[in-house]
Amino acid sequence: MSLELAEARNDRCSSSHQDGVAAAAEEHTNKSKKNSLWSNLKRKSRLYWLMLALSGVVTVVSTVSAFLIGRFYFTQGGSRRWLSAWIQVAGWPLSASMLFLQKTKSLREILSISRKLASAYVVLGAINGGVCLLYAWGISYLPASTSSILISTQLVFTSLFALVIVRKPLSPFMWNAVVLMTCSTVLVGLHSSSDKPPGLTHSQYILGFVMTLAAAVLFGLLIPLFELVTKNLMASSSSAVAELMTFVNIVATVVLSIGMAINGDFSRISAESRVFKSGRVSYFMTLFWSAVLYQVQYLAVTGVAMLASSLLSGILITASTPLVSIFAFFFFHDNLGGVKIMALVLSVWGFISYAYGGYLDEKSKAPIAEDKSNYREEV
Repeated sequence: MSLELAEARNDRCSSSHQDGVAAAAEEHTNKSKKNSLWSNLKRKSRLYWLMLALSGVVTVVSTVSAFLIGRFYFTQGGSRRWLSAWIQVAGWPLSASMLFLQKTKSLREILSISRKLASAYVVLGAINGGVCLLYAWGISYLPASTSSILISTQLVFTSLFALVIVRKPLSPFMWNAVVLMTCSTVLVGLHSSSDKPPGLTHSQYILGFVMTLAAAVLFGLLIPLFELVTKNLMASSSSAVAELMTFVNIVATVVLSIGMAINGDFSRISAESRVFKSGRVSYFMTLFWSAVLYQVQYLAVTGVAMLASSLLSGILITASTPLVSIFAFFFFHDNLGGVKIMALVLSVWGFISYAYGGYLDEKSKAPIAEDKSNYREEV
């Protein structure tokens, strides 16, 4: 009996020793994997931050440039609003070429879409065409600095529509941004008597004000709808957002092309180029670079949304507001009186409050995601 007990004890000791060796080996392997993963993440993070910074800078620069060149067209004698709207989306082949260069999907896969997704493209494209037309109508009347302040309110409408459509709650800081940007818009409206460009009637100024604000409302509606479509109707991939924007711009181009044909804008391009103040070459270069800049803006905004979030994209667009006002003051001699400067300050304060609220939300989500990750590792 004692001999059997001794043998059993030895077997248990040997088994425990083997388990200990196996556990130590597994722990060593896991540490090696973690160290390797950490080094890969460090290398990847440098590229990530470089791409995010580049996309962010291009978003701001292209947004400011698109505002200024859009206003330049009208200050130099351009008057075709349908053409101005059409130019904003007609450069979609540039976005499409970037989509195909990613090589994540074949052409057949891209074109094989469901009826629901095709219907979503049509609806979103029509809305985007409306945004472009309203924006073109507004900027044809308003100074660039005023238009930029009004367009910055898209962040407010994005928040409100996101609350309804994708059930995204608003923090106190975001509600504060809503109030501040609303006050900014009211101040711009009250400043209308001294903000009108020469030769513009009060009714035309009010029409431009309403059209620009309506463009901000529709643009604020588009962002949550984009999020809804990508989450529910599209497969999660790096090319999903670029694919969405390409098809939406194609539909918007078709819609605006019909409007241009009915309005006779295609046949009047040549005549308008001859009376353009800066010359005919400048006219066509203005149209060409407008198309390029708007598509670069689409791609940059898409890049920021893919790398970070749509919230950051909206914040960067809004952050361009003071830059547009400053450049418009030097290039177009826009009036920057005390009331408009106060409206500008409120707008900037609002987007800073919004950005900080978004930062706090993301920060609060991080521990939850980490806890879930740790739980999965333990299981």
